[in-house]
Amino acid sequence: MNCRNFPLIVLLAFHGADRASSAVVAAPDIALTPTSLNLTYQIGDAQPAARPVAVKSTGTTSLAFTLAVTQPAACSAPCLTISGNTGKTPAALQVYLNPTGLVAGTYTAKITITAPAALTAIQTVNVTVSVFDAQSSLSAQPTAVMYSYTTGTAITVQTKQVLLASSANALTATVAVAGGAWLSATPTAIIALTGNPQTLTIAVDPTGMVPSLTPYKGTVTVSSSNALNKTVVIDVALTVNAGIPTIASPNGIWPPGAPAGSAKPVTITITGTNYTAASTVISATTPLTNITVVNATTILATIPVSLLAATGSVPIVIHTPSAAADSTAVNFLAYDPAIPQVWAVVNSASYHGGTVSPGGIVTIYGAGMGPAGVTSYPAGALSLPFSIGVGGFNTSVTIDGKPAPLLYTSPTQISCVVPLTVTVGVPKVDVYVTYNAVKSLAAFKVSAVAADPGIFTLDPSGQAAVLNIDTSVTPNDYSVNAKKNAASAGSWVAIYATGFGLTSCLPAALPVSSCDVAPTEALFVTGGTVKPIGAVAVTIGGQSAVSAVGVVPVGSTIGLLQINAQLPAVVTAGDAVPVVISIGGVLSVGNATMVVK
Repeated sequence: MNCRNFPLIVLLAFHGADRASSAVVAAPDIALTPTSLNLTYQIGDAQPAARPVAVKSTGTTSLAFTLAVTQPAACSAPCLTISGNTGKTPAALQVYLNPTGLVAGTYTAKITITAPAALTAIQTVNVTVSVFDAQSSLSAQPTAVMYSYTTGTAITVQTKQVLLASSANALTATVAVAGGAWLSATPTAIIALTGNPQTLTIAVDPTGMVPSLTPYKGTVTVSSSNALNKTVVIDVALTVNAGIPTIASPNGIWPPGAPAGSAKPVTITITGTNYTAASTVISATTPLTNITVVNATTILATIPVSLLAATGSVPIVIHTPSAAADSTAVNFLAYDPAIPQVWAVVNSASYHGGTVSPGGIVTIYGAGMGPAGVTSYPAGALSLPFSIGVGGFNTSVTIDGKPAPLLYTSPTQISCVVPLTVTVGVPKVDVYVTYNAVKSLAAFKVSAVAADPGIFTLDPSGQAAVLNIDTSVTPNDYSVNAKKNAASAGSWVAIYATGFGLTSCLPAALPVSSCDVAPTEALFVTGGTVKPIGAVAVTIGGQSAVSAVGVVPVGSTIGLLQINAQLPAVVTAGDAVPVVISIGGVLSVGNATMVVK
């Protein structure tokens, strides 16, 4: 190594070191915080708050910069704005988003910072704008539905429709009903709400609902956990009004009267319609007592003695608080006990009321119509004067002005036979009862028809007065039809009835003839069999019986008919097989039955 050159080499080395030190000193740069922005907006919310962006220099030298915004492609006007377009570091900028007009979706934008003196002259802040649909809300239209029902009218399930909708996104909702069994909704569980409104049907069934002054209340709640409002409640109200009460006519009040001056109150049975537990009974301004509402058609009430002090009419009215009006008044009679009262005339077999037929046995109900106890006609005494009694206290009956043969009398009940010559077809004929020479004041009106057949029954069950006929012996053997003694298919039976109308016996001039008494053995032999003029037919269990023949039995009570008929070869078996007779095409009234094995 040449020592003479050493100083020069050292000098050059130090000079090179200075140049290297000068080369590593860099220019300041722009530092951005943050370097990207994520902006979110839900449609319908308030405008998003401004977001800060800090612009600083990495050195001690302040750097000048300019800003430019590249807008989201979907913005027809500036969506992003900045608090300043130029500045020097350090600077605190605010970035504003105005999302008006943007639909749900994701949008990109950027903010460009240009600083010529900075090490990196151009930098960007990438911006992502996320727009979401508004959170869906449940809605119902309407939110309250009302129904009404009036008792006594036809019961129908009433329905109304409610429209459910989602304000934006699709929702899944559930339906819950509260209030009672009378309220229901369809669909019953899950509903998908997308786009078009969904129909919810709300139904009420008023069956068994009692009237109330206040409506029955219920709710139908539609719920969705994803909805903004979570639930919507539909209020349901059902108003049950009482129908206007009525009192039946005739015989809507039983008994229809009581003796004036009675020392004891009288309990009456009122029948009609639209009675409720809240119904009361009044007479003018006087309330009746001991009110018992048996059901919607029957009320028991007591008339106080104060209303029976004198003869006259006592108006009876049913009042129900929720009904539009009270019932029409029906009069209860405080009558003179010395005057016979006629309250009802019914077929003695079927209890069909208000209708009579020639030769039929009827029962008259009333008061003051005969002496105490039951007085029956003596054997063979059914002739003039057509009256029954003890001493001078005799009872007699006229129907259509003609005397009626009596079977028995009592103070409250008479059994008699309708004269064969009663006028048939006129609107009404008059019934009068005379007792102790005093005649009932007002005529009781009944309809007179050609036939009003009724089958006698043995007990309240409806078991008909039927005899099983054993034709295998001579004379034929008769036994009472019963559960332990049933008739068999193809066997013969005898059915006992009344109300069969005119017979083959021609009546002589009134007041008495052979037709007004039971036929004798001689009449059968010399005059032929007495039988109804109208054709006789029988059905048992709904099937026609064979060879039905109706005759008036020898030596029987007048007005009684015996129908012999053969059961069909195939017939329904049972303990209560319906039996129906027909006379001249007129069917029997009532629910008579027999036992068939």
